[in-house]
Parts: sequence; C-alpha cells; structure tokens
Amino acid sequence: MPEVRLLAPFTDKDGNNYASGEIVDFDADTVKGLRADGKASLIADEDAAQKRAAEGNFSARTDRADAGHVAKEEKAKEKK
Repeated sequence: MPEVRLLAPFTDKDGNNYASGEIVDFDADTVKGLRADGKASLIADEDAAQKRAAEGNFSARTDRADAGHVAKEEKAKEKK
C-alpha cells in the first residue's frame, strides 16, 4: 500500500479521522482519489525530490566569468 502524507484533514470510509501532516498507508484507490483532489503527497515522491535536490551541482549554473563579461558589455553600451 502506498504511504502518503496528508495535506488536509481526511475521514476514511470507516469513519476514521486523520489530521493534516499525518503519514498513513492507504489502498491504491484511496490514494488515487486523495492525490487527484490535492489532499495527499506520496512519500516516495517526496524522498525522490529530496534526493535529486541533494545531488545537484548548483555552482555550475552561474559562472563568475560570465557575470564579469556581462558587466563589461553594459559599460560599453553606456559609453555609446
């Protein structure tokens, strides 16, 4: 059964109440309905996103040499 984090309070078909933020195992049909309504997040998806964020090389996205080059072009435009 998929494990989900509830994003909103939920009452299941048996009348059990669950609070927002709880992590619960539900059957696949219940999870599908909750996700379609935006009321639950799959824990597996959260873990995968966290892993991808930790593996990133964010310093490669901005190069200091490029920043200097842009500044040089701006100064040339100002002189014209």
